[in-house]
Parts: sequence; structure tokens; C-alpha cells
Amino acid sequence: MALNYRSFPLFCLSRSRCNSVTTQLPSTPHRENHQIMATSSAGIVFEKDMDAAFEETTFTGDFAFRRTVFLNCTLRNVSIYASSLTNCELRDVKIYTSSIAGGTLDKCDIANSAVSKSTLNYCDVLSSKITTSQITHSTLIKSAPTKSAVKACEINMSPPVLRKFPIELRQMMFGYCLQIEEDNKSPALLMALRADKELYPEAIEMFYKLNYFTLNSVTIKTLDDLSPNAVMGIKNLCFDNRDGALPTTDTYGLTPPLVKASQVGTILMRTKCHVGHQGDPLWALRAVDKLRGVSKLLLECIEGPTSQWAVDIWDIQVNMLEKHLSVPGKLECEEAGMKLKSWSAEEGKCLRWH
Repeated sequence: MALNYRSFPLFCLSRSRCNSVTTQLPSTPHRENHQIMATSSAGIVFEKDMDAAFEETTFTGDFAFRRTVFLNCTLRNVSIYASSLTNCELRDVKIYTSSIAGGTLDKCDIANSAVSKSTLNYCDVLSSKITTSQITHSTLIKSAPTKSAVKACEINMSPPVLRKFPIELRQMMFGYCLQIEEDNKSPALLMALRADKELYPEAIEMFYKLNYFTLNSVTIKTLDDLSPNAVMGIKNLCFDNRDGALPTTDTYGLTPPLVKASQVGTILMRTKCHVGHQGDPLWALRAVDKLRGVSKLLLECIEGPTSQWAVDIWDIQVNMLEKHLSVPGKLECEEAGMKLKSWSAEEGKCLRWH
């Protein structure tokens, strides 16, 4: 979901130390917030309130950067927030609230940023300032270029057509367009409205109503990067432990940032009917206990039960929820390889862990 960012520790890489980064950087977040003063091999001094600085480094893959300085770097298929890029080559990169100078950008999405002395090809630009650049085959929305050469572009400075519709119709449109697909990417409409101060709050509210925030072995490492507003906006919470990699709740409990998700009304526990997954429902039960506003809980068992021992594990999981919720469950779906059961509180009431 549009809610997950990777955080990097404070460090600086130059060509003498690293030519290519294509796998994984250190994953332990660095919580201190102080200034970098790193001198590059070219004598460039980075003096910004940034968390990292890279020079002559290549990044390819699923990276998300925040408050980072890039000099003479090559970046492909990454996301960048609140950063500074100088003389970089970028392809299929998503850039938000950043400054770009002397860059070559191909098929990039740019929003709320400043671009100068750069070349843009087949880019989508929203609410950004572009000066002294060359732009071809791109779409510019509320981003009129100055002192630039523009060819075969679409430039639109008028308000989005969505504003012409009443809020009731906009909500219906958002309902069709803001659901997360199987690739787990944020909906294109939500990304396009990010810079719109009027429509984005409407869209993000509907986005949270329609979709689950999924906690799994990957997203659990990035919870501290979520803003308080993002946590408060979560309406549906999913615990996905199909890979068996989530910590046990006996030692971990409900993660502290999610305790503030006071608007959660529905919880989905995705599990397997395999040995080692008997205790998975504890994640959902702890959330019911801590959040105090949950009215519906669902247990979804993938890849089972297809054998007697798998049936036994399913029964253990169901009995655990039946015992502690003190309400009968309802079998919503049963087919080869999947079962789904739900527990709902009475209308106007919430579930409680007894």
C-alpha cells in the first residue's frame, strides 16, 4: 500500500567505496536527525538535513529513499522523497518533493518538485517547477516550464475535471479506482492526486476504507516510518503470516505504532494450516484487545486444510478465536485450498478478548 517506506541509516558512499548497489542496503533505521558534512572525491560538500549521500552509485530495484543526496548516480525503478539529485540518470523513477539539477529523466513520475537544467523524456510531471530544461513526449499538469525547450508534450494548467463533479459522484469514482490490485502498487489515481490539496484528502480517506493495511515480515520493519496521520487513517488491518516469518506474539505483541490505529474496524488474519501456525490468531486477538474498536475479525486459511493434520490445525485456530471472542463464528467460504471464517460483534458494539 502507498503507506510503506524503507529507511536507511546515516552514511555516505563515493566511487572509491561502492560502484554499484543492486541488492540490499543496511536495513536498521537510524533515528538520529543531524546534518551530513561529507566531502566527495570531486570536492563537493553535502551540507543538508539529509540522512544519506551517494556519489557515482547505481541503484536498481525496489528501493525507497528519503532525505538523500545523489551526485552523478544512476537510478532505475526506485522511489525518492524529499531528496536532492544532481547530474543523475533516472529511468522509471518516482520522485516527490525533491530538487533535480542537470539530470536525464526517462519515463519518470515527478510531483511537487523543482527541476532545472535537465532532460525529460516520456515523463509525467505534476505541480512542479521546471526551468532551463529540454522536455519531449511528456505530460505536464500544473507545471508550466520556463526558459525550456518543449516538444510533443501535453500541458494542462486547468483544475482536474474531478472537481466539477459533486462529492457524492467523486466518492463513487474513487470507490472504483482506488482499490489495490494484486501487484500491491498504489492506485494510479491516488498517485496523480497526491499534490492536490482539495482532492487528495478525499481520495486517501476512501483509499483507507477500501483497502487493508497489511502487516507481514517485510512491512513490520518499516512501521516506524509511517506518519501518525497514516496510522490513524487505517480502517482495515491484515496480519499476513503465510510465510511464517512474523515474530511470535508471546515475545513481540502488537507493534507499538499500530496501537495508535484507533479507527481499525476490521481485522483479517491470513495464515496456513501448517505446523507452526497454530498461534497465528494471537496477532488478531491482541489487536482486538489493544485497539478496542474492532467489530469484525476474519480468519483466512490458505493452502489448507487438505489433510487430517491440517484440519486439526484449522480447528485449533478456530477454537482459539471462539474461546476468547465469546461469539460464534460464521463460515464465509470453503473451497479447495482455502477456508474463510468470520466473527462479528452485535450492531453498535465491538469485539472483546475475554
